[in-house]
Amino acid sequence: MEQELLKNNFERHGFKTSFFDTKEAALAYLKDQISGKKVAIGGSVTAQEMGLYEALSEKNEVIWHWKKAGRETLMEARSAEVYITSANGVSKTGELVNIDGITLNIVDTAGIHDTEDIVEKIGVTKAMTTISDADLILYIVDGTCALNDDDYRIMDALQGKKVITLINKNDQNLVVDKLGITLKLETKILEISAKEGTGKDDLHDLLKSMFFNQELTYNDELYITNLRHKSLLYDTRESLNKVLESIDMGMGEDFFTIDLMSAYTSLGKIIGEELEDDLVNKIFAEFCMGK
Repeated sequence: MEQELLKNNFERHGFKTSFFDTKEAALAYLKDQISGKKVAIGGSVTAQEMGLYEALSEKNEVIWHWKKAGRETLMEARSAEVYITSANGVSKTGELVNIDGITLNIVDTAGIHDTEDIVEKIGVTKAMTTISDADLILYIVDGTCALNDDDYRIMDALQGKKVITLINKNDQNLVVDKLGITLKLETKILEISAKEGTGKDDLHDLLKSMFFNQELTYNDELYITNLRHKSLLYDTRESLNKVLESIDMGMGEDFFTIDLMSAYTSLGKIIGEELEDDLVNKIFAEFCMGK
C-alpha cells in the first residue's frame, strides 16, 4: 500500500518508479539500463555504498565530484546524459497551503515510535527535527483507540510547542481519552474525520484565528534602504532563478550548486562574509551540496 502510494505520487510528477528489495538488485537494474552513456553522480553515500561509480564505469564515462573534486567536474557534469542522485528521505506529501492569504508550509512526517528498522529510525529522527523547527504542530490521534506508549512519547516530544490535536475518525465511536491529552499537553482539540471530510472548516477557522489573534505570527515585509544591498539582492534573485530553472528541467542538486554558491556570495557581501577558494573546493570535495 505504501509503495503504491509513493509510486502514484512520483509518477504524478513525471517520475518512472521502480522498487528494489536489495542494493544488489538496484545495482543490477542500473547496469542493465545504462550503457555507453556519459553519467554524472550527485553527492550520495548510498551511491558510494552500492559501488555505483565502479559498476557503471565498466561501460560508461562516469563523472563524480567525490572522485575528482572541483568546479571543472561540476561543470562537466552538466553535459551528462544520465544524472543519478539520492534523497535522504521521502515524504508522502509536502505542500504549500494558502488559507485566506496566510501561507502555510505543511510537512507530513513519519510516525514517532520505537523501531529496529534502520529506515524507520531515519524517518523518526527527521520527524523529531521537523517538530523542533515547526511553528505549529497538527497532532493527529486515532480516536477509536486508547492512548498508548507511542502517544505519550509523542506528547513528550511536543512539550513547549504550539499544538492542535486532531481526533480522527469522529464518524465512529470515539474512545480516546481527551482529558488525558489535555492533562499531558497544552493543546487545542478538534474532532475530525479524514474519511468523511468533517472538521475541515473548524480547523480552517482555528488556524485563521490563531494568526489574527497573534498566537502565531509571521513577517512577510522587508524594507531595503541601501542601494548596494538592493543590487546584491537582485543578483541573488537572478542566481536563485537559475536554480529554479534547473529544478524545473529536472536537474539534480549538484547541477545548480554553482548558482547557489553565487547567491551565497552575493548575500555574503551584504553581511560581510565571503567564501574563499580553498573553502569552496573543500565543500565541493566533501559535502553533498543542497543537503
